[in-house]
Amino acid sequence: MRSILTLLLVLLIHVGFAQQLTSSNKKALKKYEKALESLRNRDDQGAIPDLLSAIEEDPGFIEPHIILGDVYSDMKDLEKGISYYETVASINPNFYPKVFYNLAQNYFLLEQYSDALQNIEEYLKNPKRERRLDVFAQSLQKNARFAAQAIKQPVAVNFENLGVNINTKFNEYYPCLTADDQTLLFTRRVPDDRVQTRVK
Repeated sequence: MRSILTLLLVLLIHVGFAQQLTSSNKKALKKYEKALESLRNRDDQGAIPDLLSAIEEDPGFIEPHIILGDVYSDMKDLEKGISYYETVASINPNFYPKVFYNLAQNYFLLEQYSDALQNIEEYLKNPKRERRLDVFAQSLQKNARFAAQAIKQPVAVNFENLGVNINTKFNEYYPCLTADDQTLLFTRRVPDDRVQTRVK
């Protein structure tokens, strides 16, 4: 099930470019409209073949590439999302500036920090970018820059078990100290019989 944010993005793209879609191919436009209808009904699987058909009819039709990038990214298929976003950037890098933001996010999640940094910097220098995303983009830029540098200059870290009063056999992570250095806070994953695993 696709996220509400992506659904809204799809509709905004449709409304925003309705007068100036990047294709005049009637078959491609028909497939595109059919795909949008599937997306409005939250049917990702139904939309994908029509979006692919629209691209087959007109490879330069940008909007289906954008939507496929979003759909695959929401499905956590980040590599496929990247491939469609990269196509958008190669066809017309100025058509949809947010494509560089999306690329940066996907590359960061894949731990490809240099690529993430390159794309987020491309996004931030675009005067037509979405200013509401600037805080998030700048944070992503800092994190990508730090991660890219950290990989080049790794620091040896020795983890020590703090003993039975703190550590257990369960997964424990995100440790931090309070401001007065008197309390250690961390997360522990504890099995709970009341929670049932969902089998797909």
